[in-house]
Order: sequence, then C-alpha cells, then structure tokens
Amino acid sequence: MPTSGVTLIPAPHRRSRTAVRLHPFQAVRYDPAQIGDLSAVISPPYDDMMPAYARAQRGRPHHIARLLYAHDARAAAGQLERWLDRGFLRRDSHPSLYVYEQRIGRRLLQRGLMGELSLPGGAAAASRGSRPHVVRRRAAHMTRLGAQLEPLLLTYWSGDRSATDLTLDITKRPPTASARLDSITHTLWSCTDPDEQALLTVGLADRQVLIADGHHRHAACLRLGQEQGAGSPWDRSLALLVDSNVTPLELTAIHRLVPGLEPDKAAAPAADVARVRPCRRGRGRPAPANW
Repeated sequence: MPTSGVTLIPAPHRRSRTAVRLHPFQAVRYDPAQIGDLSAVISPPYDDMMPAYARAQRGRPHHIARLLYAHDARAAAGQLERWLDRGFLRRDSHPSLYVYEQRIGRRLLQRGLMGELSLPGGAAAASRGSRPHVVRRRAAHMTRLGAQLEPLLLTYWSGDRSATDLTLDITKRPPTASARLDSITHTLWSCTDPDEQALLTVGLADRQVLIADGHHRHAACLRLGQEQGAGSPWDRSLALLVDSNVTPLELTAIHRLVPGLEPDKAAAPAADVARVRPCRRGRGRPAPANW
C-alpha cells in the first residue's frame, strides 16, 4: 500500500465508458521548499497505525494525518484550503502520470503507475465486499475535502515490453519527490511528455484490473458519481496500478493477524472447513501452513 503524503488530488473531468484508461492529471503535492523533509509529513496506511500513533501524527504541523484522519471533515477541509493558500501544497503545472516506487535498501518492493483511472462497469473486481457505513463515511469525507488523498491500489498483467522499459527509464531520471518512512524509501517521478504518457498506458485498454486495496474508496467514488451525474469530479478514481508481471504485489496480514497463534494448532481445526496445504519457505520466513 502506498504511503500517504506524496499527495495527489484529481481535477474535474468526464467519464470514459469504453475501456480501462489511466489519465494524466495535475497533482497537488507538498512543496519541499516550504515543508522541508517530506519524511516528516507522510503517513503509513491506515491499517498500519495504532490509534495512539494516529493521534500523535495529527499533532504535527502540516502532517497529512491532519487531513486523512481528522474527526471533523469540515475542519480538515479548512486546513487543506489554508495549506493551498500558503503554498505548503502546490498543484503541478503540467498534467502528469507518476511512477511510484517503494524500496527497502536495494530490494524493490513494488513499482507502479499513478494517474486518474476510468473504470467502466465490470472492469474491476473488488477484493472483498464493502460495508455501507464505511462507504458513506468515506464519501462524506471526500466530498467535504473535495479531494482524494489516497490512491486505489490495483494490479494487472501487462505484456507490453515497451511500457515496462520506459517505466524503468523514467526511474533513472531525477525524482520529483522522495521520502523515507521506517525502513521503506518512497520515490515519485513525474512524466509530462504526451508521447511517453501514451506509451505508458497503451496496453491498459484491453486489460482487467483487480482492486487489491481501496474497495471502500472505490465504492465511495461510484456512489458520488451516481449521485452527481455526468461531469462529476468523482467519475474517475486516483489509482496506483502495479504490473504483476514485473513487480507482483506483496500483501501481508495486517488487522487480520492473530498474535501468538501457533500455525500447527490453527491448521488442524481449519482443515475441517477449508483445504490446508504446506507452504514452501519464503524469504527466510517459515510458513508451515496456508489456510
């Protein structure tokens, strides 16, 4: 899941109903000249934070948690407006697609492409069902702020070598933004050249994209788009697309983790209701069962 803080906010547009398309847009991002080190204002994903940690982050000046996890969406909207007025946040001057990368040391965790995603009906499958009250809360927060602060995380399978090569070439250029949180380095590059943007996205039209995370935000966008009708600014979703052919997503347990549970003791009763099979060891971690 991308770390919040390299903040992207979509601008108004119209819906594409014919194919999966990723569009360039003018992102709103922190200005390092005003903020300093971006590592001091970014936040881990919501599921990674304990309540006390979230409260501590909200106490920091200009921290993205003040917008993401504010109890009062009206106050957060006012804060967003002030940060824009005072130049702490600035909109990029040209429509861009953004290459985003996460690394631990030299090991690449994931690399993907950020933009505004049009999803026609049936083009994406959610990882699990969404809860209506969460969708309502997300929709209300997004409406009050007039912004999407977190991208959907999606995966797809690409066979387009030219797009892969261009993405790698972009990562060899000077980065647009970089930050470090815990052991992970987050790097962002912007691509403003229309010809390169077309090459990066040419293979998406006939691909199915699967939502790995952000199903409630996706449902909130769909709800707002339906409520507001044609031309709604929610007709597209801010999205990070990760090509599973190049950097497969590494998704691990977060809030579904049961601390102290012995795998062998859990696997035995689980076999009564599910298929349990041994797992190979992966990345130095023993995994006696998968269920």
